[in-house]
Formats: sequence, structure tokens, C-alpha cells
Amino acid sequence: MTQIFHAVAFDFDGTLLDSLPLHRTATKAAVQEVFHEDIDAVTLAKSLGAPLQHSMELISSGRGKVQELCEAYLAYYTAHVADEVTLFPNTRQTIQALKNKNIKLAILSNRLRDWGMSDMRIFQTVDLFDIIIFAEDMPEPKPSGLAMQPIINAFQMNPADILVVGDSPKDILCAHNAGSPSAAALWGASHPERTLAEQPDLQPKEITDLLRYF
Repeated sequence: MTQIFHAVAFDFDGTLLDSLPLHRTATKAAVQEVFHEDIDAVTLAKSLGAPLQHSMELISSGRGKVQELCEAYLAYYTAHVADEVTLFPNTRQTIQALKNKNIKLAILSNRLRDWGMSDMRIFQTVDLFDIIIFAEDMPEPKPSGLAMQPIINAFQMNPADILVVGDSPKDILCAHNAGSPSAAALWGASHPERTLAEQPDLQPKEITDLLRYF
């Protein structure tokens, strides 16, 4: 049965932007530059999707130099984003189709605002969204349901009317915690089994699959 939602809150990285490979290499480069060592796969996986400060605190593991890690990460990422990152196929067309149906659209990302807005300008997506929420705009970052509060307030909607779309377990947990339906962005999930383990309401394989619910 087709379910009608009135708004969508999209995660950014791994959902609209195919940026996870660069996030991994930027993290590895930062750790190598600051600590002169390789980062293990488990710590790297845990660090992805959290606010940058939190990610680097996890990587630092009490050794300090968190600011140095952040700066090294951002320097590497910024130097390579234009050449190594793209929107996922059909992203712009799908978002435009939703806009044409008068669906309210939001970005809900744990990124730092200046960094996130820079990428949105590079990929010319700022004007596609009614509200853009980054880490500094949230009472608490995802997976907290409070991350959704600015969007709920701005749209003046019941959380159940806002579909949360994201590639990571944090996105699905955020939706659950906020009382919103969720869709796993399987086209971008690096570990889809972990995202599906949080029992999203929808499991679209491609971003265009979302259109059947509107």
C-alpha cells in the first residue's frame, strides 16, 4: 500500500552525497599526519557519521590532539572533494520531483554547518531544501530524536508525517527516537546489514524508489 508522507528529512553523506570513500581516506590521512600511525578498521567504522569533534575524540582515545585531527581531516577533505565526490545518480531529479509534489524537504546531517554548506554550494543543492540542519543547529546530534526537533518545529508537522532517509544506523535510530518513519538509503549504505538491523520502515534500493510513497 502506498503511504503518503508530507515531508522528507534527508541525511547528506552516504544518502545524497557519495562521500564516504573520501571520509575514510581523509580520516586515515589525519591519523597518519597527527599520530604517525594507521587507524584500525573498527575505530574507523565507528567514527563515521558522528559530528567531526566526536569522531576525532573517539580516534584520539584520550591522547589529545583532537583539534589537530579535525584540522588535518578538513584540510585533506577540502583539497579532494571537488575531484572525488559526486551526488548519487538521480539525486537531483528525485528531489526536484518531490518538490514538484509540494513535499517539504530538509537536510539533517551531523556535519559542521560551514563544512556542510560548502559542499552543498559545490554541488548546487542549497536551493532544493526548505530547511538545512547541521550539527550546530541540533539540541543533540543523531541518533538522538532531538536532532529532528528543528525540522518538526519549522514544518509544524507531526513527526509521523516526516520521513527520515539515511544510510546509517544513526539515521534510523534518530527517526525511531523522534517518532518518525524511516527509510534506509541502501544505495549509499556502506554496511547495509547494520542499518537494516535497526528495522527501518522502508528499504529503497535506489533513491528514485522513494517517489512511490508520495
